[in-house]
Amino acid sequence: MFFFYLIFNSLFFVILTLVHEMGHYLMGRYIGIPKQNMKIEMGKFPQYVALRKDGEFISPVEFEKYIAAYFEHDPKGRYSFRFINAGFVAEFIVILTLFPIFNFLLEIPSLSISLIMTALAVYVGYLVLSIGMKIKTRTPWGDFGGMWEISKPRSACIITLSIAAKIVLLLVSISLVYS
Repeated sequence: MFFFYLIFNSLFFVILTLVHEMGHYLMGRYIGIPKQNMKIEMGKFPQYVALRKDGEFISPVEFEKYIAAYFEHDPKGRYSFRFINAGFVAEFIVILTLFPIFNFLLEIPSLSISLIMTALAVYVGYLVLSIGMKIKTRTPWGDFGGMWEISKPRSACIITLSIAAKIVLLLVSISLVYS
């Protein structure tokens, strides 16, 4: 049984990561960033959507350069918070789609539990990593760092609600195992 969960957790991690980066990419396209000026970097840690500026692709780790590349396409920063959050929104859409499929259609709540536990662990882990890197580098790091720079109150609400929603879904799935 252990290997079953290990395989599914690994698969869910890859799927959620890809979906997260696709969320950023699709929001970038919606904003008007040309596809040749963006690319998804899945082979690096952390994974990210690179933006092209002056012929080179820039990682969000290079915060100042990345912001400059982004603002070429959204000069007023009107969509910046949405661009940063698009990855989390895309992940949550996938979770909300798979939740009823695993729990009610397939009647395998353990898959739902595995998915939500993976999503929750990655989300909280990434939040802790972002805080640690912000302290270490003194610059915003990752999606959480970018969100926090733009709006602390909105970020706090989104982070709290996201964690709470995942916990509720997890508890519902667990209750289905014991019903």
